Amino acid sequence: MVGWYYSITAVWGPRPETPAQVADQWLRGMDAISQLGPRFARWKVKDTANQQFLSLRAARAQMARIVEGAVLKDDWGKPAPDEGYRVQAFTTQGGDDLEPDDFDFLSKLGSEWKNYVWLNMGFIGRPGDLSAIRYPEMKALISVIAANWKAPWVNAGISCADITPLDVPSNDLFFASPNGWERRPYGRPWVSYLSAERTVGLRIPSVLTSERTPDGGLLLSAVTEQFDPENTDQLALSSLLSEIMAERGGNPGL
Repeated sequence: MVGWYYSITAVWGPRPETPAQVADQWLRGMDAISQLGPRFARWKVKDTANQQFLSLRAARAQMARIVEGAVLKDDWGKPAPDEGYRVQAFTTQGGDDLEPDDFDFLSKLGSEWKNYVWLNMGFIGRPGDLSAIRYPEMKALISVIAANWKAPWVNAGISCADITPLDVPSNDLFFASPNGWERRPYGRPWVSYLSAERTVGLRIPSVLTSERTPDGGLLLSAVTEQFDPENTDQLALSSLLSEIMAERGGNPGL
């Protein structure tokens, strides 16, 4: 049986910021996500410098310090603030291990090069609970990430959790083509966002659901019900969305 997990990704270019700026924006984003419901509010924040995890409430007053302690290092192990800060949090139901419906939120922010946020429910080797997020919640999560971090694109989809993905025909990481195995960079997208600039001249297939966001961006949905990554009809719509994202989103590599 194939295992799957949810992944929401946003990547953007240079945006150098101080630890205080990163902390302020990160807290605003996490507060907005937490307001989506109780299951989105049980965050533990990684305090890298002290090798501990704090509740969001406990971390709030010292968030700038936590960000500063999460600075990336260069090849010689020295702090490299131009590379940015890796801020991480996860939801937990009280135990040390993540449950199938827990979230892992990883971000690289304040970098002069590439920045990203990456929210997973499950991961490779750890399948998520696909029934845990409904379409309105997925749309809301994407909208919060796009608005708070002013991302040019956000993609939410389902990816294969199997450790050996090439054993799974036509899976999210690779798919069969006349040229052999090729990478599918946006996985199996369910809902995606494009900023206003990236939608100029875009012709939207009538089979996809679309709606404008307050900032002039565009939300595109392959399906508006629960997404089944093994449903061939839904996958056909997801493939259309994947083509749009590949054209307008660019290279999503983290």
